[in-house]
This record gives sequence, structure tokens and C-alpha cells, in this order.
Amino acid sequence: MSSGFTMALAMPTTLKCTKAGGNKRLKYAVSAIQGYCEDMEDDRPPYEGPLVDGCTACVALIRGNQIIIGNAGDSRCVLSRNGQAVALSTDHKQCLPAERQRIEKARNATVRVRGDAPQIDDGISTSRSIGDLKCKQNISLFPQDQILIAFPEVQSVSVAKLWCKCNFFRLYII
Repeated sequence: MSSGFTMALAMPTTLKCTKAGGNKRLKYAVSAIQGYCEDMEDDRPPYEGPLVDGCTACVALIRGNQIIIGNAGDSRCVLSRNGQAVALSTDHKQCLPAERQRIEKARNATVRVRGDAPQIDDGISTSRSIGDLKCKQNISLFPQDQILIAFPEVQSVSVAKLWCKCNFFRLYII
């Protein structure tokens, strides 16, 4: 469940105030920074550092009666009750149908299996990561269509659904 929620996170809330004519200082600052960034990007040489370093991430935010979880890759969000794990996120692997379809479309080939798990050519076994630029260099594809993407899956879980599953959450968090 990552569709529109991810896009909502990308748009700053202050922009609404700027569009309505308020907060002129912010409008000036944003336009100045945009001009500065364009100038800097024109003057800066392309990145030539390592292209194979990468990581995955998982973030959880408790807000009122909701837990908002964002993850990219195979980092996991798990709650525990008496040694029993309650998974709150899904690993992004090539074996998931949507991930595999995107990868095969991006490389115009099928995902190969090495050992017991499908992997991308460089031995990467996740389908989403931060970094790993070597797998994100197809200039004919949008960022969300690359072999490996950094877009997180963001979902909101109601505390009420976890209430009976996890005493730890009830006793120590709320």
C-alpha cells in the first residue's frame, strides 16, 4: 500500500501556504535555493565515486493511534510479544511479483536465481535500496522504473489492530 501516500510525503506542507500568497519569506528562500542548485549542478562535475555501495532502511513513526512505517529493501519493522514476532513491513525481494515484473521490464530479461534467492547481477538480493548506483544508471528509464529503486513502501497501521497482538506496545509505548 504505497501508492499516493509516498507522493504525499514528498511534497512539503508549507508549499500550500506559499501558493495561497502567505509566507513570502519562504517563497523567496525556495526560489533562491532553486537558482543556487541549478547553478551548482551546472558547474559541478558528474559524480565519480563508488557506484556499488548501498544500504536499506526502515523507519517507524508513532502518531496518535497510527504507526506509520516506511521501508526500502530488506530492513524489517517487527514488534515482539513474548518472543513472538509481529511483522509490520515486507522485505522487497525480486521474488515478489510486482518487484520482479519491474526488474524484468527494466533489463528486458528474466531475474536469475543464484543459490536459494533471486539476485541482480552484482549479487544484490533486494529490489529496493539507497545507493547501489550501478543498478540505477539506465537513462532511458524513470527512477521508479530502474532495476533497483530507492522508493520506500509507506503504510499506516492502526494501533487498535496491534492492541491485542502485542502487550509490549500497550504497556510501554502508549
